[in-house]
Amino acid sequence: MHNKFPKFWLWVIISLGLFLRTFHYLQNRSLYTDEAYLANNLLTRSFLELTQPLDASQHAPILFLFVVKLLMNFLGTSEYVLRLFSFVAGISAFITFFYLLKKYKVITASGIVAGLSIFAFAFPLIYYSSELKQYSVETLCTIICYLLYNRYDRSSSLKDLVVYSLAGATIVWFSYSSIFILASIGITSTIHHLIKKNWPGVFISAIIYGSWAISFFVNYLAIIQPNSLTDAYLVDTWKTAYMPIGIRSVSDIKWFVNSLTAVFDFPLGLNWSFLTGLLHPRLAFSFIGLIFMLIGLYGWFKTNREQLLITCLPILLTLMASSLEKYPFTERFLLFLAPNFILLLAAGVSTTESYIIQHRYKKKWIYIAIVILLFPMCTTAVTDVIHHQKFGGWKRREMKEVITYLGNSKQPTDYIFLYHTASAFDYYYRIYKLDWPYYTILDKEFTKADIQQKLKQHNADTFWVVIPGTMRTDINTLPYDVLNDKEIFLRFFNDNFKRIKDFKTTNIYTIQYKLNNISQVNSLSRDTE
Repeated sequence: MHNKFPKFWLWVIISLGLFLRTFHYLQNRSLYTDEAYLANNLLTRSFLELTQPLDASQHAPILFLFVVKLLMNFLGTSEYVLRLFSFVAGISAFITFFYLLKKYKVITASGIVAGLSIFAFAFPLIYYSSELKQYSVETLCTIICYLLYNRYDRSSSLKDLVVYSLAGATIVWFSYSSIFILASIGITSTIHHLIKKNWPGVFISAIIYGSWAISFFVNYLAIIQPNSLTDAYLVDTWKTAYMPIGIRSVSDIKWFVNSLTAVFDFPLGLNWSFLTGLLHPRLAFSFIGLIFMLIGLYGWFKTNREQLLITCLPILLTLMASSLEKYPFTERFLLFLAPNFILLLAAGVSTTESYIIQHRYKKKWIYIAIVILLFPMCTTAVTDVIHHQKFGGWKRREMKEVITYLGNSKQPTDYIFLYHTASAFDYYYRIYKLDWPYYTILDKEFTKADIQQKLKQHNADTFWVVIPGTMRTDINTLPYDVLNDKEIFLRFFNDNFKRIKDFKTTNIYTIQYKLNNISQVNSLSRDTE
């Protein structure tokens, strides 16, 4: 069936997928908060220091950090350089996924079209191809693992087996999540050899998969466990993303329902999210995507259970790790499983197409179903190009525009106070070599007297406040107990100082204040009123 693949649509999909990733990378948006936290670690640390726990609860595979640090040393510290590895990984993942799709006989021409299109247009896969985080690299590692399996797992060549062993042992240092893929490959292959009573195969498997396990446990003991798994903040932040053990309440059932719905939105981008203002969130769910995935499970079960196991087992292992509070089953942490989910969808499209042909129904129905499946993500992709200044949604925070505004508006003596998530300011402060006096407020218990003391030290009576994120416009009239932390932060300054002017750009504010004659000393706390 693969030789009948419509080459025209192949080139259209590939061209659009490459264009979308390149377009958003070249837009060079400001670093988001977590990107900036990671960038600041990379700017201030040596290679050796990157092996220690990172500041601001940041976590990334050590070889990912090393590659980015190496690029910075040779090419500079711009956003383009910081995101280059992720960009190359995103492009490579898209291209190699096409070759992975062709490895499976269960996936027909229509399945390849659908699968490659999902990979091309899914917002999460596009977005993380231009973000300074490891997730597009992890997606690439998943695809490489499966390509290695298809190429080397049944080989009897010593050279091939050595390459296979070394490749798997190296990948775990680029991707935390790759252990779920590699473990699934090892389990599936070992079961295959045991069923066939292929004892030499079992012995060879033990050596290869043992080398992977040893490499991972060295990485685990040296890097992962001391740097990530001991971070209580990380566990607390993602506590709702850990799978409940058993179903003991309605909330446990809701967790599974919500997680299923979320998977079709992230990492697949198939939900009709752009209509959530018109439709109930439940109705925006990609029901046709779920149907195709279930059909794919059935079709693969009937034709090749080994391939089905190796595709589904990583999902189950990730859920198990989630139940142990070792890995969040949510959002960007699932980007590495995008190839698995898309393979199941592609198999579902292919099984449906085969059924239609077998029963002599009109093939137009499968094409209509594919169009319905892809319509939401294509609409989002087009919208993101037209309104590229909003690409990234709530994660788009244009700190560069704020710094440009401050450079044109502030007086030399003006002081700057930052909300603690304004980490991008630190990054741009370093690379632009600014000399503005500023202070990052980390403590909620920060009083008016503290502000006055800082200003007195710098002989300033006017200052600026920079706050990233979104806030309601009526916070001055709302009670403190309904305000979020950012609104409390801004309300504190509004209540205690004279507001002169402000500047707002994409999800970030800067406001100029002046000392007034208010004698009351309030604090930055929920108990202010």
